[in-house]
Amino acid sequence: MFFKLSPLTKSLAYVVAFSVVGLVTLAAVMVVRSGNEGDYYETDALFTDRIEGYEGAPTLDKSFRRLATYIKKHPEIAPKYEGKIAQRFIAFSVDGATPFGERVIARTKLPYYDAYSSVSLLIYANRFREALTESVRLKERMLRDDLFLKTNSRLFASNLLRLPFLYQELGLGSEEREAWREWKGYAGWEKGEPKDARIARGPFADLAGEFSVGESTLREYVAHRESGSP
Repeated sequence: MFFKLSPLTKSLAYVVAFSVVGLVTLAAVMVVRSGNEGDYYETDALFTDRIEGYEGAPTLDKSFRRLATYIKKHPEIAPKYEGKIAQRFIAFSVDGATPFGERVIARTKLPYYDAYSSVSLLIYANRFREALTESVRLKERMLRDDLFLKTNSRLFASNLLRLPFLYQELGLGSEEREAWREWKGYAGWEKGEPKDARIARGPFADLAGEFSVGESTLREYVAHRESGSP
């Protein structure tokens, strides 16, 4: 069986849901100002047309530039759109995500989530070694935070899934295989007691269900990588 990660699949394996991070503060800042309803309507229509409802890669065309202008003009609506825009650009490896992603991170200031989002931008910029260093550091920080782990296993699982791909990107085969063994331990793919009772296995199953390489599952891909095949 032949496996090859497309840039899109690879990006989706790496990327944080900037849209989730950005929307955390939306309720606090979303204020409709009298006289701006037309701009808000136009912004929403452009966003649906160029980002949310568009299946292809986003482009910096005239319509998108109008969308960006409206968001800049009305910063109170930025949390609704900037995270999703950054995520979309990263997923398709298209230039343009960084300023949107950086504004989401600066605005939300959520521990762990901002660190994960910042690594997404490092990966987007092909700064894989820095991304690996920060991802390992983030894993270690989360493991020291009992309360966070009990309620945020999804972020821990997402960060853990990045590690083997980053090792693969850097050509570090033995480290990649060890990272897959660690993933399997936390995910409950191996017999025995849970690797860490604080960490729910459900998010690992959810991520595995969302991941595919062609017609292959994540389990099949991991087995292939652990075999030492290219």
